Amino acid sequence: MSYEENYYQTNAQDGDRPALWMYDRFWRRYLGQGPILEFGCGLGYFARRLARHTEVYGLETNPLALQQLPKIVPELQLVETTASLADCSFGSITALHVFEHIADVDLASIGSELFRILKPGGRILAVMPDLDGRAHALKQDAWSAFSDPTHINLKGSDEWRRLFEAQ
Repeated sequence: MSYEENYYQTNAQDGDRPALWMYDRFWRRYLGQGPILEFGCGLGYFARRLARHTEVYGLETNPLALQQLPKIVPELQLVETTASLADCSFGSITALHVFEHIADVDLASIGSELFRILKPGGRILAVMPDLDGRAHALKQDAWSAFSDPTHINLKGSDEWRRLFEAQ
């Protein structure tokens, strides 16, 4: 499936939203060091918030997002791939609702790359739908994570943790 304008509108990701305020607070409290790489920065609304605090790099492949990013967050430094980035170059990395769109076979190499470019003591803020979480427990089969056809990789938090700890 393509991530066109309708996708961002349907998922309420076509503007700044309250969740980004919360993630910004998480970043400042638990990560708080830059520069930062936003892996899968989408249209750039979170990157715009992060740019208030530190130098922000973004990695995005969606053509629509790439077209919109310079308008939404002009100070963002776009990178095409992590291969062009130096070892230990980022104090923190964020990936908000990205990994559920990527198969495990690809996540293994992505995880290795993210840890390669992370500075010693740096942290990663990764947010994914949680099969073991409260939203799924309450909604069951009506959980919104199931209605997105681009979600090809849904796991519980322990399973996500094991996947990345293996890196």
